[in-house]
Amino acid sequence: MDFEKIMDITNGVNLKEDDFKDINIELNDLELKTMEKTILVKINNHQEDNIKTKKINFFKKHSKKIAASFALVTFLGASCAFLSKPAFAENIEVFQNIYEKLGYYRDYKDYSEFIGQSKEDNGYRFTIEKLIGTPNKMLVAVKVTSLNKPFDKDAEKSIVKNLMPSVGFSFKVAKDGSGSSNIEYIDDYNAVYVFSEDIPYGKFNKRGNVTINIHSYGIEGIAPVNVNFNFKADFSKSFNKTLNLKVNKKVTVGKTETTISEISSSLLGTFLKFDEFGHEPYDQGSLAIEVDGKIYLDSNFGAGSDGAYSFFPALTYDVLNKTTSIKVIPINRADFSKEVQTSDNKYEIALKTNLKEPLKITNISGAYGEIYKIEHTADKIRVYYDAGDKTLGELSLARIYSHYKNPMPEEYNNSTTIIVKDENRKNGYYIEQKAKPDKEYFFSRSYPSVAYKAGDPLIVK
Repeated sequence: MDFEKIMDITNGVNLKEDDFKDINIELNDLELKTMEKTILVKINNHQEDNIKTKKINFFKKHSKKIAASFALVTFLGASCAFLSKPAFAENIEVFQNIYEKLGYYRDYKDYSEFIGQSKEDNGYRFTIEKLIGTPNKMLVAVKVTSLNKPFDKDAEKSIVKNLMPSVGFSFKVAKDGSGSSNIEYIDDYNAVYVFSEDIPYGKFNKRGNVTINIHSYGIEGIAPVNVNFNFKADFSKSFNKTLNLKVNKKVTVGKTETTISEISSSLLGTFLKFDEFGHEPYDQGSLAIEVDGKIYLDSNFGAGSDGAYSFFPALTYDVLNKTTSIKVIPINRADFSKEVQTSDNKYEIALKTNLKEPLKITNISGAYGEIYKIEHTADKIRVYYDAGDKTLGELSLARIYSHYKNPMPEEYNNSTTIIVKDENRKNGYYIEQKAKPDKEYFFSRSYPSVAYKAGDPLIVK
């Protein structure tokens, strides 16, 4: 089937929210298959010279039924063209791979709202493709199209790399918030932009009108963009996958005592909330969470007038809801007397699976740890490490990553990183991360001039 013809049809359909606001979108499998077959027959039966007119008439005739199920019906095979309807992109593997790379994972599909609303300003079109909302975190996927000229991909001149999004959908307004974003260019004119909005001490609505503003900032000589979106969304399904544990227990991090107030978990990860224990991230240490013997690392730390928090992307509701044991582990800074200069040791080590002898890593105290085994399978990599009683503290600052071309988001934010005790070695642990089978990976340690050591765990459950 000619892909351009189908695109002409879909681009000519003008669907409005009022056309299907009261339609039941929960179609069963038989209805979906029947509709898919009907659409295909209608398309194939019309001649090329009048395909647009007849297809649009067909779609208008059945507009309410089609509009209500548009995000669910897949009648396209495979194509690399950028599509104007989010349902198409969702069902084509190449686009799902892009979303996956940017941190919008396949697991979120059944909990996402598909929008497809577009706004244009100063030569750019922004389309809210889909989003997922939880009480404390929202993730939004946006398609950005340059209408007149290729993207300038220079970080200082790129519109896409200088966007500032904000979401207005709060039930409980937080004094402070944060967020992050990832970008993937599809071609010279199209990009996917995925951003998160975090309000650890606030709360998003479960359903209602979502407002999103996207604007650019601070690019000299380039006209700014500013677009606003307003649409209805219902996140009841994702809100049902949340868990809040009140803790209200004290733990010492470094030299400072802090109170762990709450653990809030959802499909998008877990917020650990506590009193601030340092003016800068990690100047006293950090916190990890152990769940049934697996230790999860945070991807980011934040603090504001509401309180402080760490976020754990890999520790989702599905993991936490089934656990029998939860502990909070302080990772304490061990030496406050001075900053020790980096040694001559290489802190970036290529990870080869055929180790002939352990790889020794010198730490700042003059002692050493060693990588004694590496396992690299089709979907993950494990690095086994032993640094005596400092093993866990050292691994909490370790990073596994591929080199800088096309890294996955988890290589930046520990989104799939866990640490597990090696039961066959007294002080041995392994750090495990999602990985590709055909990539070379490296091991390094953040903050190489400071030593850290795990403290006594706080038992939550």
